[in-house]
Amino acid sequence: VEKREQRRPMSPKTIDPAIDVCDIPLPVLVDQIKSHDVRDEDPKGDKSLGLFIGTPNGNLRVAAKDGNADLAKASIGEGADIRHREGNDKRSCYDIANLSAQDHLRKANISQREERDRHARIAQGCQNVINYLQSIAQKKLIEAIQEGRPDRVVSYRLV
Repeated sequence: VEKREQRRPMSPKTIDPAIDVCDIPLPVLVDQIKSHDVRDEDPKGDKSLGLFIGTPNGNLRVAAKDGNADLAKASIGEGADIRHREGNDKRSCYDIANLSAQDHLRKANISQREERDRHARIAQGCQNVINYLQSIAQKKLIEAIQEGRPDRVVSYRLV
């Protein structure tokens, strides 16, 4: 058996632009899309409803924490914005409801019977608020896509 090294034929010394050259695309700089602008929120959300009643955005946060779906629906009807974020942690109402549901489920597993039922009810209420917020966010997300509003698309996706 003869061992011979097979070599590829060498390419021609001239460059054929149709084969040997390709265009390298230049990077395109795109501004980062901001996820949320407070000025874009519904101004009715921060308007006080009365001395002891609070604001729609504040009431929605309370509803999310307490698992009160009726208060959540009423708050949104009064102008609460589901994208609203408040405080140092900048959590949305969806985040608050989700954390509250997890907390109450954990408490339901370690509490006595009466407490267990109460925590389970609150956790279920938080889940109802979460479902309601998700359904609104989905509708608003579709509207934002149709309107060509990337800032709203990002902010509703984060709800």
